[in-house]
Amino acid sequence: ESTRLAAGRVALTGDAAFVARPHVGAGVSKAALNAAWLTDALAAAPGNIDAALSAYERQARVFGAALVARARYLGAYLEDPPRAGLAPDPIPVMQAIGAPLREIPELAGTF
Repeated sequence: ESTRLAAGRVALTGDAAFVARPHVGAGVSKAALNAAWLTDALAAAPGNIDAALSAYERQARVFGAALVARARYLGAYLEDPPRAGLAPDPIPVMQAIGAPLREIPELAGTF
């Protein structure tokens, strides 16, 4: 998890900003969303790159952190034995992994 996504005239996007391991199958979505958010932020603040990068960073950090949290959730289940508090039955875990991010208990209220 990057603590900052923007500095000066540089913005981190995609896996350069957040690497979610174990793999959660969202790399292309993350990169595409980051590019769209950065484009939208630059268009919304013409001539003010600092404001644009700040807006991009706020949006991208929430999503990136949620993806990393999802990967940690999956990784905790895959440990042998699974971490305390996780269901030993794989079906509920796989359902949680396939659920929208906002429905995973560990991520509730993050965005």
